[in-house]
Amino acid sequence: MEKNSNTGLLNEPLPLINEPEGQHVPDSLPFIVDAHVHLFPSYLFAPIWQWFEKFGWPIRYQLSSEDIIKFLLSHGIGHIVALHYAHKAGLARELNAYMADLCRFHHELCRADKLEQVLNEYPQLSVCVPHLGADEFEPYRRMIEKYDNLWLDTTMMLAEYLPMDFIPDLAKFRNDRIMYGTDFPNLPYAWDREIKRLTRQNLSPDSLAKLLGQNAVEFYQIRC
Repeated sequence: MEKNSNTGLLNEPLPLINEPEGQHVPDSLPFIVDAHVHLFPSYLFAPIWQWFEKFGWPIRYQLSSEDIIKFLLSHGIGHIVALHYAHKAGLARELNAYMADLCRFHHELCRADKLEQVLNEYPQLSVCVPHLGADEFEPYRRMIEKYDNLWLDTTMMLAEYLPMDFIPDLAKFRNDRIMYGTDFPNLPYAWDREIKRLTRQNLSPDSLAKLLGQNAVEFYQIRC
């Protein structure tokens, strides 16, 4: 990716892609879990999206948390894993309470070498690293071969959108340690862009089923 070496940010925002979107996940695909969806109160989504507009990319799906859940489930995603992060001091408790309320209503970036120390010291701790471990794809590919308590999610890495030197070949990754994720709603392209590209990779039906849903079901102990 082309980044400013002083700030770590993109040199300029990336464009919005107004590509056609599907209305539903293809019936031929197995059960899908989106293991990387962001949910925030609306008053926090607004400044987050403003930041992305300035330093990242325009957000195509500017939806409330409730509408995000409805959108993905109505389009055929079987289960979502909601994430949030406290980007300044004092927010963690409030965000945890917000997420707990959402879940109750619905019944339901770290360096590779540093993380490896944690995996060794806490072998009972299950860890999922987002974005296939970008920009350390190869170290993380090797680590999931070695550690049974490490998973990766695909978020945005297969969409052919970010200025990357190559697209990771998932056929070379351990197939029981990769989860599908999107970063929805913070996307500049169609919600199903990555699903379409996943189906074009040289993956067996078993690997595709694990990646799209089964691995996340195991990791998060989801009751299907």
